[in-house]
Amino acid sequence: MTRFRWLWRLAGLALLLGLTLPGPHSALAEGPTTLEIVGPDPDVHILDLSELNSFVQTEITTTTPWTERATYSGPLVHEVLKRLGLTGATITAVGADGYRADYSWSEGEKYQPILATTRNGASMPFREQGPIWLLFPFDDTPAIRNDEWYFRAVWQVVRLEVR
Repeated sequence: MTRFRWLWRLAGLALLLGLTLPGPHSALAEGPTTLEIVGPDPDVHILDLSELNSFVQTEITTTTPWTERATYSGPLVHEVLKRLGLTGATITAVGADGYRADYSWSEGEKYQPILATTRNGASMPFREQGPIWLLFPFDDTPAIRNDEWYFRAVWQVVRLEVR
């Protein structure tokens, strides 16, 4: 038994490290769950998922190049911004990886994007475009069913900038 003591110690150390390091089910693997919103004023607004879910939820059933047809739910971007007293000419969505995409205020009013927090009634994991995905109603609007607009659908959104 003593000659296998080192093996037991190694197994114990591996178990200990496995329980403390981030894994696929840890909070770190889920990514950010807040949205920072900045406008022309110096204030920074931070909303968590429960605050986003307290807004009237709009459903979009659509297909994207990355997903099959599904029903997404979340508040309209412009309703969130209006409630915070923010308006501007351009809205920039920023993803957790730093990816940025812009659209004009008037395009947003016309195409009605949402900050999707659920897909088919379930929260979206970080590894599957969540927890917040700025999404447009592609299937309902042929004019935006193209790469220019698909690439404005920023997933893992952590920040909106209004200018």
